[in-house]
Amino acid sequence: MKKLDINKLKNIIIEEKLSPSSEVFNEYGFYDKDGYFSFNNEMMPILVLANETSNFILSKGNDRYKSVIEEKFDEHKMLKRDWFKIFHQTAGHACHHHNLIATIIKPKLNVYNDMCEIDNKYFNSDIGLCFVSLEEVNKYNKLLKDMFNVSCNLTYESFEEGFYPIDYTPENIKKLTSERFPIELDNFIDWGGDTHPWNKFSGSIGRWKIFILGKNCD
Repeated sequence: MKKLDINKLKNIIIEEKLSPSSEVFNEYGFYDKDGYFSFNNEMMPILVLANETSNFILSKGNDRYKSVIEEKFDEHKMLKRDWFKIFHQTAGHACHHHNLIATIIKPKLNVYNDMCEIDNKYFNSDIGLCFVSLEEVNKYNKLLKDMFNVSCNLTYESFEEGFYPIDYTPENIKKLTSERFPIELDNFIDWGGDTHPWNKFSGSIGRWKIFILGKNCD
């Protein structure tokens, strides 16, 4: 399995997204005509913090997700994140499609090894082809508990081959990575100067999720 170079990957995505007018292939994957990046199977698994674009209206596209953290706290440059439009196909031969606005997380070494185990365990399983049973969800949730001491109690509906959800909490993310994240993730969103509380509240339930993006058999 090819080891993912996070920094190199980010540089390639940043460079390519400047002109994603056609499908651009490289060693990591390719861009489609809408500017969404799709990873090659051999790059999996990848850990991301993401929002599915179907759950949030992105009137400014990817630019809406920028680091206001850096603007407010210049001394904390480490909190700046790069956000990418990612397309991911899941659920085996059902070929479910997910469009994400995501930032790539560098997992701890032991976490990455367990991510590979999860990815290999469910590859070719076709989980999600017709439905996902309660038994399958419970087994996956137990796996998360045993490996990382986290859960998918709030995000289990997303579970299928190639798409492995983890509930976002400040405690959970600290178990997965040494990278720093703000407690209030909505600070990552540029609200365009509109401070009306409804805009932040609308879509806030389940807005942020952690995913292990894995291989899909089709």
